[in-house]
Amino acid sequence: MKRKNTMNYRTLRVVLVLTLFISTLALLSACGACPSPEQETAATAAAPPPTQAAAPATTEQPAAPEPPATATVSFTPGTFTASAESFGESDLVVEVTFTENSIESIDVQHSDTASWARRAIPTIPQMIIHRQSTMDIDVIASATLTSGAILEAVNDTIVQAGANPNDLVPTIPGQPLPGATFIAGQYIVETNSWEDAPMIMQVVFSQDEIVRVDVLEHGDSTTGGNWAGRAIPIIPHQVEEVQSTAGIDTIAGATTTSTSVLSLIDEAIVLAGANPASLTPRTRAAGEFWPFGAGGGNPARFHPGVYYASADGFGGPLTVQAIFSRGGLVRARVTDHSETQDFFDMVFPSGQGAETLAVIVEGEQTIHGIDVTAGATRTHNAYLEAVAEAIRMAGGDPDGF
Repeated sequence: MKRKNTMNYRTLRVVLVLTLFISTLALLSACGACPSPEQETAATAAAPPPTQAAAPATTEQPAAPEPPATATVSFTPGTFTASAESFGESDLVVEVTFTENSIESIDVQHSDTASWARRAIPTIPQMIIHRQSTMDIDVIASATLTSGAILEAVNDTIVQAGANPNDLVPTIPGQPLPGATFIAGQYIVETNSWEDAPMIMQVVFSQDEIVRVDVLEHGDSTTGGNWAGRAIPIIPHQVEEVQSTAGIDTIAGATTTSTSVLSLIDEAIVLAGANPASLTPRTRAAGEFWPFGAGGGNPARFHPGVYYASADGFGGPLTVQAIFSRGGLVRARVTDHSETQDFFDMVFPSGQGAETLAVIVEGEQTIHGIDVTAGATRTHNAYLEAVAEAIRMAGGDPDGF
């Protein structure tokens, strides 16, 4: 038994040694094609790093500027001319240039009253080019004839260029064209103002400017203190002049109306694709007036706004708050004085419910030819001197007022 066990153990050991030898030979044969350590190091250095998945963006990227719309039909390339009856002595004429796929440019010649025409030109042509269509473009209030004539004449040129205006599906712009400040057009905005009465405003934009701001309807008070009358003729024109709502103060005694007007203009600016806070106020040069004044193209007499001016009275400085629209003096009332009350009341008899001298100046729109208040000459003259200074501050000529 002992010998038999020894033989089995020796046999097993031989088998194991043979098996190990054969496995080693096989492994050495397989590794004949393996790189050396030096080769492996070089290959690893030359290999590109493993590609990583892109990390999700942490902020939303701004959308690229929207290109001009492309017409949905083809045109005969060229420039075509058409005319339409408008507000002026002669017909309004347009020259429209087409490529095969787009309305490229619109030039308008007219004899319409400038103050009305500028509400529609260049706004309507820019709207057409941006939308590549005349469909669904409303005429602009207070410039309906000019607006309608442009649309009619452009439609005529579209037909001449071999297309049907009704086949041009408008592309409604979502943002201004590259290089433009606004989406050209008119925007009607509404809010509740004084005593929850509705205020409706129209703001007209070209691509580059706030063309016109009009309060179409409001329910704010026009009696008593005439709160609305202090703000509505003033603030819209201030915005037109400086091309921004920044830095325009609410008017004392008409805070609610002022705030409503400014908030509506800001809302319209947003609808036109701009940020009110990003509009840099325009700097007005000395003696420069906005092109058109109080309605109908009348030349502006004043820069609209609120001005404070003082002059020496009997007891010291007398200060006047003067509010000007483009066309006239809206209100000029004493805000501070050091006069003896009895003498002050001779000039401004508040007990009678009216500030007599102020009412005369505001009503007659003049500081000349007014009889001096007997017994209160210095107070009387100080008021007129302060108003004259306010007129100068508003860009007007006291001698001609």
